[in-house]
Amino acid sequence: MNTQPNALLPDQDQGVIAAGDGPTGDQVLACALREAIRHGDVGVVLWDDEVELTGPGDTVLVSIKGRRFVEPYELAGFLGIDADDIDDAR
Repeated sequence: MNTQPNALLPDQDQGVIAAGDGPTGDQVLACALREAIRHGDVGVVLWDDEVELTGPGDTVLVSIKGRRFVEPYELAGFLGIDADDIDDAR
């Protein structure tokens, strides 16, 4: 059994795997993005009315409009990353 992808999952997701189910595609993608954010490959920018995930050269990978976070720590908690990893551009 290959458990390597499970190493990317946070502790709260381990119960799902222990129950005999593998991680969903969304869980794997979310965990991979968290790791990319933590290692500086993907940036997170907080605007007044949107959140952007950016890649090299500030290329916008994803723009999520309409989601409002008052403070970076709220967005950080939502994403499961450190608040220091968020660029507050408001």
